[in-house]
Amino acid sequence: MPVLLELLDGWQGEQDGRVYVLNTGKARLVHQEMTLKERFQDKIGNPQLAFLLLMAGALGIYFGLGMSGTFVPEVLGAIALLLGIYGIGLFDTNTAGIIFMVLGISLLAAEIFTAGFGVLGIGGGISLLIGAILLPREPLMAMEWYSAFRATAIGMALAVSGLSFLIVTMLFRSRRQWKESGAFFRPASRATAVEELSPCGAVRMRGELWTRW
Repeated sequence: MPVLLELLDGWQGEQDGRVYVLNTGKARLVHQEMTLKERFQDKIGNPQLAFLLLMAGALGIYFGLGMSGTFVPEVLGAIALLLGIYGIGLFDTNTAGIIFMVLGISLLAAEIFTAGFGVLGIGGGISLLIGAILLPREPLMAMEWYSAFRATAIGMALAVSGLSFLIVTMLFRSRRQWKESGAFFRPASRATAVEELSPCGAVRMRGELWTRW
């Protein structure tokens, strides 16, 4: 860059009948680091990564439709697919941020009304976090308000994701303890079929979803 400035020093240009002379010999270079949003956009905008996200998202949704009850492939697939679409440029930053915020709120609402066992909550927190990073800032929006709102959104997303992860960890730990002790299964235990059993399928027992293929 210093060599380029030296080469440009003294160059002349004419515009609207006026002659302008570049004086770059003593120009001071100011290095500005990319923000978190710009670094995120730079990574997602990589064509190879965007293509991999698209493929991973499509495969996740495909396998999720064939494995009912886990919610993991569907949630991860939806997030990866949206990131891939944003990476190839079909969504602008404002649209992508709003879509991820709406997806995060929808997943959190679904976690409340369905037995997602924390998976939907983690996905909702991740979506809110991505949406907060891509959150658009209008020209007339006060910088202080924007920074405070963005920090609050990121904090809530991290808190929700952490709480959901803790719930998932506790569920897996308790399930492993029940399996080791054998106290979970009793001769009089009853389960509710959530799909047609022919003869294998999924049943719900004591708040847990059990599947046999």
